[in-house]
Amino acid sequence: MDKQSVQVVGSLLFCPICSPQRSAEDAGYLYYPSDEEIPVKLCKYLYGYPRDYEERYETLEELGKGSFGIVHRIVDKKTGEFYAAKTLPKSRPTWTGGMDGGMRQATTSAYLLKIQAEVNFLARLNDVHEVVQLVKAYEDDSHVHLVMDLCTGGSLYEKMEERIDRCDFDGSDCFDEETVRKLMRSIINMLVSCHGRGIIYRDLKPQNFLYVDETPDSEIKCSDYGLAMSYIPSDPAGISLNKRAGTPVYMAPEVVLRRYDEKADLWSAGMLMYQLLGNKLPLWNGDVPYTANLDDIFFDTLLRDIDFDFIAEESSPEAADLCKKLLTRDPDKRMSAEQASQHPWLREE
Repeated sequence: MDKQSVQVVGSLLFCPICSPQRSAEDAGYLYYPSDEEIPVKLCKYLYGYPRDYEERYETLEELGKGSFGIVHRIVDKKTGEFYAAKTLPKSRPTWTGGMDGGMRQATTSAYLLKIQAEVNFLARLNDVHEVVQLVKAYEDDSHVHLVMDLCTGGSLYEKMEERIDRCDFDGSDCFDEETVRKLMRSIINMLVSCHGRGIIYRDLKPQNFLYVDETPDSEIKCSDYGLAMSYIPSDPAGISLNKRAGTPVYMAPEVVLRRYDEKADLWSAGMLMYQLLGNKLPLWNGDVPYTANLDDIFFDTLLRDIDFDFIAEESSPEAADLCKKLLTRDPDKRMSAEQASQHPWLREE
């Protein structure tokens, strides 16, 4: 994708091929300054997505809840097929400014563009095997509904917690190295696809990867692009983002310092790989205490030595080598996603 093939809207880049077509008159509110509040009542037809969500699908049980939306299992009323639907409100509770702590619904173009961006990213990655497939996006007066393929095996985080509990009970390994290899191959392949299409993921963590089903050899798929950002790959001018985003434990040092690019995703992948191989995090003595504040977390991220000897004892030399190259603090010396995908340990069958 070159500079001529993207359209600049606010602070985000959009592919004109993948961006949804907006025919509604009030779509112009997406062009408001990002810090200017938009009247909620004028956002009913904002994106031009189909509006027959409730007619087509029946909402079943809640599957999960995040900071921006709720995921339900749904069923197509005509075909009987099950899907997952992520429902995102077009507005959020906002403090009125009064001493009584009262709240009201409000929205801004920055928040509305964030919703549109997530739809665009999923559409651009809809042919990527390691990403949950977007079936269709809908909207009503107050919400956007993203209908996606249903993954029934739970999250990688849940599997890690289950296995850690089992390890504590019988002393066994949580994940054998072959299992970790398959997981990391999927994660790195996902990053190769993202970075090759100008997308920085920015929130790589086990909670965002879902098992397709409950079988022992189930694949995982990436499910959440709410914090992703666009950029132009191989831009001679380079890119440098300056706003922290993601989960602090998995943030790269350069994200903490607010000057980073797509290689920050590889540090996060290295953190997760260390955790899978060693049954603990590489910093904070293996686990972040509940009492830790951001300064404590970021101090270790920036300065604390990582015990790579421990990983070398727990895994093969090839696995330890990849983990060390991903957890290189200098992003200029850190592997790219493409380089990581060619590492002998990941290519081994």
